[in-house]
Amino acid sequence: MLNKKRKMMDKLSRSKLSKKETKNPKKDLLRLSINRDSTEQLRILMVIDQFNVGGTETHVLSTARELLKRRAKVVVAAKRGKLLEPFLGLGCSVYEIDFVLDNYEPNWDQYIDHVNKLIHIIQSEKINIVHGHQTPSGRIAKVAAEQMDIPFVFTVHGMYYEDQFLNMLKNISSVISVSPAVQRMLLLNGIESTVIPNGIDLMAYDAYPSFFQNDIRASLGISDQSFVVTYAARLAWEKADICKDVIKACSELAMSSDLRLLIVGGGIHRNKVEADIDRIQRYVKKPFVHFIGEVVNMRSFYSISNCVIGTGRVGMEALACRRPLISVGSKGFIGLVKPEHFDRTWDSWFGDHGEAEISSQETIMKDLKLVMSLSSDQTNNYVWNGRRYVEMKFNIVNTTTKLIDVYKPILEKNDMLDRFNTY
Repeated sequence: MLNKKRKMMDKLSRSKLSKKETKNPKKDLLRLSINRDSTEQLRILMVIDQFNVGGTETHVLSTARELLKRRAKVVVAAKRGKLLEPFLGLGCSVYEIDFVLDNYEPNWDQYIDHVNKLIHIIQSEKINIVHGHQTPSGRIAKVAAEQMDIPFVFTVHGMYYEDQFLNMLKNISSVISVSPAVQRMLLLNGIESTVIPNGIDLMAYDAYPSFFQNDIRASLGISDQSFVVTYAARLAWEKADICKDVIKACSELAMSSDLRLLIVGGGIHRNKVEADIDRIQRYVKKPFVHFIGEVVNMRSFYSISNCVIGTGRVGMEALACRRPLISVGSKGFIGLVKPEHFDRTWDSWFGDHGEAEISSQETIMKDLKLVMSLSSDQTNNYVWNGRRYVEMKFNIVNTTTKLIDVYKPILEKNDMLDRFNTY
């Protein structure tokens, strides 16, 4: 039934879109390319579902900022969310479109209207490439790009896409995968892709000085002597289940030590997580959990942590902030990340895209005990190696250059680029 509805909407979008809006779009864009100066050669429309606090959204924010530094034109479209203000702070054009409902389900009833809105944006902002990152916004963006006869690029951020959507990716300008595991998955589905890691702004992610860390702890009622564990994730599906295991593991340790657990994130299973916290704390008879919710400045919470539990972008940010990391992903468990684990950590995107061992309360508690037993020298060795690895592998400057290297031949192939300087 859902597939029939999508096919019907695709057909409607092709038949009902205003001819006036789509008249000679390629000719107009080519005319623009003749006289524009070098700062306007790359004009990208980034499309995501919602301005949520999450790995994909933060990646798009960092990438947009770096592209703007290089004088590219960047426009972003998504549903209103907590990251709206940081996107507005970039100084680029930001459009609010309700691609999803408040329950995160696709807003298919507004499908045609949303396609038309993207077409208006492409026309008014003189966009020459559309870049999607999520569904359903990516499906809508693809239709709008096709109507305007301009290239469409999509970044595959995980292993959770439906076969129908993956088949759609076989007919677009370029596909980007964020890890080797994702690239292998795409190849099994007959899709070629370019691997570009999520990038991180190394100036934005490093630990605050110790005097400032003390102030942050004090604001939360946490002493300087407490061992602070932070679990950060979108609280949905597997990540919510992992959160429950983390709470249980920390509860065992909190009964015999001054351990505090910070849970940072939001999502559709937030209420379930809060119920777990209430039940487990009543059992422990000790309020050791601080539910923080969604925040924009994650750096503060990484800085006061003695250990971070997370995956994907959280893992990368924690390493950048020089914190011991226990990598627990939706597809598997890596554990305490050591230099000898870097290759497999990257391959599986910190356990989110695949790993042999499955996480559990027992595996998490075992590695937490290991982190708590590390000497200062051992801890410093792990965290400084982690920081250097992030600098080498995930620097936003380098990942954005790789992205530009994907854009350039697409625009040249489509006769939309007369010159290209990246600065």
